[in-house]
Order: sequence, then C-alpha cells, then structure tokens
Amino acid sequence: MLTADRASDPAPQIPPEVWTLIFEHLGASDLSRARLTCRRWNQLIVGSPSLLVKFELKLLEKTLRSEGDPIKDLLASATIRYSRVLLHGETFIDAGTWWPRIGRNLQVMEMRNRVIDIADLLELLRGSPKLKVLKVCSKYSAEEGMIPQIDFALDSLEVLELETDCPADLLCMLAQMCPRLKEFSLNVVTIVGLEPESVLREVIDFIRAVRNSLESVSVSGTEDNLLEELLNVEGLRLKRVSLACCDREILSEPGKEQLSIEELRVNICSDEVLCNIGKTLPNLTKLSCGFFENQSAIVRFLSFMPKLKCLQIASQWIKQRENGLNFPTLKHHQLASLILLNGKHPLAWIEHFPNLRTMKLHNAEIPSWPDFYAAISLLKALKSVKLKCVKADRHKELEDSPTVTNIEDLNVICCDVSKAFLATLISSCTKLVNIHLENMQIVDDDTVRALCKSSKHLKSLSFCGLTNLTHESVNAIAEYRPQLDKVSFEECQNVTREEVEALRKTNIYKVLWREWRKWDGEED
Repeated sequence: MLTADRASDPAPQIPPEVWTLIFEHLGASDLSRARLTCRRWNQLIVGSPSLLVKFELKLLEKTLRSEGDPIKDLLASATIRYSRVLLHGETFIDAGTWWPRIGRNLQVMEMRNRVIDIADLLELLRGSPKLKVLKVCSKYSAEEGMIPQIDFALDSLEVLELETDCPADLLCMLAQMCPRLKEFSLNVVTIVGLEPESVLREVIDFIRAVRNSLESVSVSGTEDNLLEELLNVEGLRLKRVSLACCDREILSEPGKEQLSIEELRVNICSDEVLCNIGKTLPNLTKLSCGFFENQSAIVRFLSFMPKLKCLQIASQWIKQRENGLNFPTLKHHQLASLILLNGKHPLAWIEHFPNLRTMKLHNAEIPSWPDFYAAISLLKALKSVKLKCVKADRHKELEDSPTVTNIEDLNVICCDVSKAFLATLISSCTKLVNIHLENMQIVDDDTVRALCKSSKHLKSLSFCGLTNLTHESVNAIAEYRPQLDKVSFEECQNVTREEVEALRKTNIYKVLWREWRKWDGEED
C-alpha cells in the first residue's frame, strides 16, 4: 500500500494566486469538480471574480421548458454549479420540475424580462435557496389583488434591486421572504403619458418589514417624499440613503436625531434643508447633493455637519453656474474629499478645508488656471487632483514661481489648459506617483520627456487619446523611468504596437498594456 506524508506534499504550500492562475485554464465543468475537492479550493474559486465569470449562465429564450434544447443541455451537464444567471425569458413552463437543479447553487439572479408572471417568478425564487443578489428589471403580470402568501424565505438574500413600472404588489410579496436583506434599490420606470405611481406606503411598509437587517436604501423615479417617512420608522438602522425622486423640500424642519445614517445622496435640495439634515443626521460623513434654482450663493450647511468627510455638489441650474457657491469662513477640518460637478467655482473658499486630500472638478469653470493653482497650493494635505472638462474664464500665465505641492495622483482629461501651465503644474508636483492624461492635444513628446525627468517617484503613467505622442515618448520613458510599474497607451495613433513591445525589452520591472482599442485605424 502506498502512503504519502502530507507534510511533504508541495500542493498545500502553493500560494493562492498561483492556484488561481492554474484554475484560469479550466472550464466551468472542471472547476465545478475542483470545488468539490476540498474546502480550500472551493473558497479560492468562489472568492475569485475572474473564475466566477465561468459559472455565469445566460438564458435569453423567451419561453423555457424542460423539453427545450437549452434546458436539456443544462440538465445533462448537472455537475456545473452555476453561481450567476441572466434571464430574458417571459414564460417558464413547469419551472418547478427543472429549475431547482439549475438554481440550487445560484448566488446572483438578474432578470431582464419584458413581462413575467408572478407565479413563474415565485417558482424561480423557490428553487434558488442560496440567492444573495436579486435584480429584477421587468414588468410582471398577476391578477389584481391576488398576491399569494409566501411559504418560503430567501434567507441568504442580501441585495435586492428592482426596476419596474408597478412595484407596489411586488414589494408586498418580497417583503415576506427577505429576512436578512441589507441593500434595497428601487427605480420606478415612468410610462409616457402617465403620472409616476405613488409607492410611498408600499416602500415604507417593505422597509419596516426588513428593518432589522437593512443598511442601504436607494429610491428613484417617484414623486414621493421618502426622507421624512424613513426617519420615522422605529428600529431602522440605515447607514446609506439615496433619493432621486422629488423636486421639492425633503425635510422642512429638523427631525429626531438618527445616529446610524452616515451617507446621503439627494438630487435637488436647498441650503436650509441641508442645515435641517445636518441637525437630524449628526454622524453624516458623506453627502452628495444638488441645489434649487433660487439657491443663494452663500451656503451654511457645513456648519451643521462637523463629521462630514466627503462632499459632492452638482450645480444644476443656470444661476448657480453663473455665480457659483461660496462657503462661510468657518474652517471644516474633517472634509477630506470634494467633488464639484458643473457650474462656476471661484475656489476662494478652498482654504477653509485645510485637510482636503482629494479634489475632483468635472465640467466646471474656474476664474483662471493660476487662481486654481494658488488655491490648491494652500492645501498641504492634498494628495489627489482629478480634472475633467474644466475650462478657465480668463487666460493668464503664472507670474510667481510655483509652490511645491504634495500631490501624488494627477488626472487631467479634456481640459482647456495651456502647455506651459500643465508643465508647470507637473513640475511643481515633485511627489507624483500616478499621472493620467487624456484627450489633451497640447501634450506632446516634450511634455512626456519633461514629466519623466521631473517626477522621480513616478510608478504609473497612463495616456489616452493623445495624438501628438510618438516613439520619442516611448524612448523617454525607457530612458528616464525604467522602474515604472505600469505604462498604458490607449488610442494614441502615432505610437505603434512595435514601439510598445520594445519597452518590454528594456529593464522595466513590469509593464501592463490594457484596453488597446485601435492602432492606426486597426479594428479591435
């Protein structure tokens, strides 16, 4: 009899990432058998997104039955343990007889049906006991007032996403089977010519039914004002709330303090309402909001949100775009991330956020680039700056010598900036680690050579849509920054594949070339 000493077996010592590379060469059937071999392999496979993709099942036929070829083939390969399924079907004939063999190991079910019968939906859910994520984007049919009593529960379901034009009855049914739900998302689809359906009562009843485990709520597409009602649900311990569903005041006066909510997203608001929100949600750390048209330039709400760390503001109306917003002189020491979308932003108030680490401007207008530079140079904690479609109201160049900043991550995409200023900005960021430049026609080989010379800590370079780059840029990288971890050229038509391949022959430690799209008109 042959025996083997387990301590001498090299397999257990193989690192997880090596096992993952080995498993990448297996198909779904072989991976299913591997999952049954031992607990460790099963955990490795289930924990790898790249491997779980192999267990995705797509059933796009409108009618599915046990006698149909797709289902026959699936049942014949019953060893495959599918973890995710995408359904486009509208009719499921005798699903209770064949679906459990497919659904018994499912963790994610996504339904994009034009219409589905409630009875069919129940059979599918009954046969998927391990479901963790359910996404339903469809209409459904059922006799009016005939929502059945549910005799089973989806004990593992944690995420529920609904997109439908008539969610009321569906919510009543699902409320009976989701005892451990953590995340709930509802998008009420508007039908042309019809008013959005009021789902306030049904949504609140559903949330009340799952309140013991629910952590996140997102609702859009209805005119209902949900925030005040949510705050009145006893025993609710939400952490995240997102509401894009009303065009009026959502909190007319401060409510009872809710200590659990840390993140809030509202589409349209006013400074007064945000002050009420700050008084009601004292532990708020993340806020995303827009403002009404008549909002004054000076806003005070940050004075009532002392723990806020991340703020995103979208200026959606013309007056705000012309005048911009202004914050009072009170310093806010907790704010670490600021995102400004649309509108004009004078940035004179930026020094009120001395501990800001991340700043993003998208589709925004600033007074001038020197004014922008003067503002960010005051922020000694600033590490990341991302600019997309930013333009200056007036053009002028820096008059004083640039101040050295601590910025490590710089993204500039499609911005109206001069070549001289961009070079000055990069050279002043002596600690740059990552640079991404996209759709900036001012960027050429001289720019790349200069940044390679000045950025001694650089680890990652990414270029996209830069038509003025040539092989000289590739040579500059190889000459001055051979230690880079990542270099990426995307849609840079004047850099050839052969020139990129030549970088592999240099002493660069690791070069990753991702998302190559078109080279000199070459098809994908």
